[in-house]
Amino acid sequence: MTVDGSTFDVRVRGELAEAIRTNSEYAPRFGPIRERAGRAMELVSGCEVREVRGDQAQATGILRCGAGGHRVPVVVPVAFDCVPLRGTELQQLGGVSVEIECAAAL
Repeated sequence: MTVDGSTFDVRVRGELAEAIRTNSEYAPRFGPIRERAGRAMELVSGCEVREVRGDQAQATGILRCGAGGHRVPVVVPVAFDCVPLRGTELQQLGGVSVEIECAAAL
């Protein structure tokens, strides 16, 4: 799951979630990473994240899944299908740029 440029491997068991950051980032601080990890946990689990603890590489979240522990299914696109838009080619130094249009693919 990627949130604001940080990519996490998220695992959920019961009322706990774990987010392991799998991408490299220059000098990441835990404050911004904590927020991104919490959002990734919410998207994967479908539950509210009450608290996030850990560090820049691994974060553990405490979940609140509502009455009866029901999780809300969350559909997250895992890929995008993109095509270049005809007539948007722009010659630039060292190459060509084009506008693209993308649609989420599940």
